[in-house]
Amino acid sequence: MAAPRPSKRTGVVIRARNEAYISRDEVVPSLKPDEILVKTVAVPLNPSDWMFVDWASMPGAIVGVDFAGGVEEMGSEVTGWEVGDRVAGFVHEGISTSSPSLASFCEEFKYSICN
Repeated sequence: MAAPRPSKRTGVVIRARNEAYISRDEVVPSLKPDEILVKTVAVPLNPSDWMFVDWASMPGAIVGVDFAGGVEEMGSEVTGWEVGDRVAGFVHEGISTSSPSLASFCEEFKYSICN
């Protein structure tokens, strides 16, 4: 039996320019039909991550662009993936003002640009 879907995740969150904190209480967003949920097992710290905190600061954004892990859950329209598939990728959606929490250092990660 699969583990229950997590409701919270851990992330490095921007508080203000040049200031970030670790939050273990970030909500895992609802999965859209064309998205997958990845349980992240590795996240590097890259210069772009710290530059994001220093220069592209948007309060509430979760920092991080690169990740590796496994598919935990899939939206109803996802094809070509299976639960358990290993994946690695990067995303820059944390800079978006419409959805500042999509890019994240986290234990569970929602990622929609898998091809």
